This record gives sequence, C-alpha cells and structure tokens, in this order.
Amino acid sequence: MARRLMILLGVLAVMLATSAPALAESEPMLTGVIEKPELTTYQYGTHSITDEVGGESYALNSEDVDLDAYVGQRVTVFGASVPGYEDGQVEGGPPLFYVTRVAPMGGPAPGSSATFTYELAVECEPPVGAEFLGFTATESLVTTPLTDPDGDGVYTGSQTVPRFAPGGPSEPITISPVRIVQGPPTASGPLGPEYRIIEDFGAVVAEDRTLSASVSFCGDGNGTPVVSGDTNDVGGKPVSAGPLRLPATGGVLPLAGMIGAALLAAALITRRIIR
Repeated sequence: MARRLMILLGVLAVMLATSAPALAESEPMLTGVIEKPELTTYQYGTHSITDEVGGESYALNSEDVDLDAYVGQRVTVFGASVPGYEDGQVEGGPPLFYVTRVAPMGGPAPGSSATFTYELAVECEPPVGAEFLGFTATESLVTTPLTDPDGDGVYTGSQTVPRFAPGGPSEPITISPVRIVQGPPTASGPLGPEYRIIEDFGAVVAEDRTLSASVSFCGDGNGTPVVSGDTNDVGGKPVSAGPLRLPATGGVLPLAGMIGAALLAAALITRRIIR
C-alpha cells in the first residue's frame, strides 16, 4: 500500500513539473510601451499599450500595480482581458486588460526608433581644431560626432531618433532642425551651443535615411576658405554664402577717392575763373 502511494505521488510530481511551464506560457501577456493618454473617446482604463505581437491596442487598468511608474517603458504586462470589452463593445474603445504584474523588457520597442546616417565629404584640409557633427533637436539638442577613420575625406556618423511621439498617433514624427554643423561652438544660445551650419536639411520625417553633404576648404586664390555647403536663408530661399572677400588696398575704393578729389578741384578752379 505504501509503495503504491509513493508511486502515485511520484506520478503527480512529474505531472506538475511538466504542466507548470505550460501554465506559465498560457498566462495572458502583452508586450509594448505603456502610455498614459490624456484624452480618449472612451471612459475606462488609465493607461494603454499596443501589443508588439498582434499590433492591437489595449486599455489597461490595475489596482495591483502602479502603472504610472512604467509610462514610456517597454514592458510585458501579465493579467487577463476583462470580459465585455472586446471588439469595441463599450463606447467603441479598445479591449480592456487588467494588469496583475509588470516585467520591464529594456531597450526600445522594435520599430519605435529610426536611424539618421550622416555623410560629409570634405575637400582639402579643414581648419585646425575643426570638428563635424550631426545635429538634431527633439526634446533637447543632440549632436553626434562625424569621424573619418580611414582618411578618405568622408566623415560619417549615425544617430538614433524616436519615430513616434509618446502617447501620440502611430505616424512617424517630423524632426526639425536636422543639420550637419562644424565645431567648435561659435556661441552659446538659450537652447545650448551654437555651431556653424554646413547643411540644413530642414524638417525630416523620422525614418531610416542617409543625409549627405559636402564642404570645401580649398583656397579661392586669396587663401580664403570657400564652404560650399554653408547656406543662408534669404527670402525663404537658401543661397550659397560664397567666399568672403575683404576690400584690397589700391583697388576700387582708393580709385574712387582720387576721382572725387579731382572733380572737387576742377569745380573750385572753375568758380575762381568765373569770379
């Protein structure tokens, strides 16, 4: 009898050990970034999440977990769907999921970010101490150093930017400004360091893309660098800044002065003759 009981207990232990993983795997879960919408067309749930697996959005509610602590984070939430909220049955809103626990996943959600790759072709030797940077402004100014490790004159670097606004629509955002600039900084503005602009790409949609520009530091005959990518906004149209030229002594300005002096002397002589 005791032997049979031991065998039965052993069988039960094996069954529990094999069924536990299956029970864990079947626990309802959603993975995505928790958001806290400020305004919705439905009046239930305190937070929301878009499941990375199915792509469906859910309203979230919980009395067991402080969901505010996970806003903006990529997590897996565990719990159960609340009956009666499927397929927009209540106020045309999303399904409601009650959260019992949260597991942070770390890292951005797949597809939630984009990569800007910068390429700057540099002709001739840059000034001593010059540096080149990719430059964007989202919530703050972000710069990315551009380097030329193989010495071929093409400086490159990449920058990760958010594709979507937190809690906003699923359309990629537009980032502005996006620039390639030259350092070191020329001044300090209210938002941070200001740089010499080599190329301003304007407003750029947050998708994976390569942003290319070129700049030349070759002399123009007077030893003045000509920066081909540097632009100024004149009347809404970008125009080349062009080479900087200083008045030369013995040139146009002195000649004009000599002509003016000669005309004045002639006028005085004529006046005396008439008198």
